[in-house]
Amino acid sequence: MQSRHVVLSAIFAAALVFCGLPAFAHNNSDVFAAVRDVRGQPVRSMLSGQCVLTSWAGSDAECLGMRRGISLEERTVYFEFNKSNLTSEAQGKLDSLAGILHNEQDVQSLSIIGYADRIGSKSYNEALSKRRALSVRDYLIAQGFKNVSVAKVRWFGEDRPSTHCADNLQRAELIACLQPDRRVEVEVNYMKTTRMGHKAKKVVMPMASGKTAPAKATPKK
Repeated sequence: MQSRHVVLSAIFAAALVFCGLPAFAHNNSDVFAAVRDVRGQPVRSMLSGQCVLTSWAGSDAECLGMRRGISLEERTVYFEFNKSNLTSEAQGKLDSLAGILHNEQDVQSLSIIGYADRIGSKSYNEALSKRRALSVRDYLIAQGFKNVSVAKVRWFGEDRPSTHCADNLQRAELIACLQPDRRVEVEVNYMKTTRMGHKAKKVVMPMASGKTAPAKATPKK
């Protein structure tokens, strides 16, 4: 029993020493840095085997840091019925997203996906969703991202609704109910740092098949 107390005391003391060591900082507060030992190696918990981080992250955290993702709502903008121009509210949300991305040093690219509601013909809604996606792409690129090289565009028309609206609604009620379908989502693709310090492409969310527009490079400033 005494030897067990000695071992536990040693583990606790080691943890205190390691936690006192400076963590490798990142210029983004949304990244959890790993605590490292005197040799620069990530410190792992002797009990769980997980990396010891400067702040709690999930059990699948990378030893070199973990990012809190931008929420879907933060990167989704909505459109008025049968419109593809950005509202002032949509522009404000994209400005906020642009501010976040300007502070990210490892953004690889953006994937912009357009949608439409089910009112109207399938071909018309497909074209409308494309125009909406292009509006968002052009607006974001106009913000002058220096760390985003490519913005890819996809559109799905009415094929991927996020609503469940009854068909027997009055037209005005149906239009209001389908509002969440008139949207564009922005996916952010990062460069993922591996355990060896190299970088590899990481996509926030796998992309489904759909129509794709040629990529448009960000103009150099």
